[in-house]
Amino acid sequence: MLILGVLETGHGLLSHNAHAKLLSEELFFAQEEKYRNKVLPVDMKNRLVIEAASPFGWHDIAGLEGNVIGMERFGASAPGPVLMEAFGFSVENVVDKAIQ
Repeated sequence: MLILGVLETGHGLLSHNAHAKLLSEELFFAQEEKYRNKVLPVDMKNRLVIEAASPFGWHDIAGLEGNVIGMERFGASAPGPVLMEAFGFSVENVVDKAIQ
């Protein structure tokens, strides 16, 4: 998502009393388990991961009850904003998925 989309999504989540955390998968898993559990407590079940590339590996962070929005296929051709909308990266879709 573009930075403005991320900010808009954050504001949309706050209006539903939901919270967001931005993680780097590589850096997150390089940390000690104690730190990872502090950032994403094990009792936090409603997790939504957004990856504008392959979602491979992110399901571990989303957990069994979480959801992942990611690029499951490649080869589509259109302007970036059109593709982002078509693949579910719109602010509205992300907020809807997060509050489900």
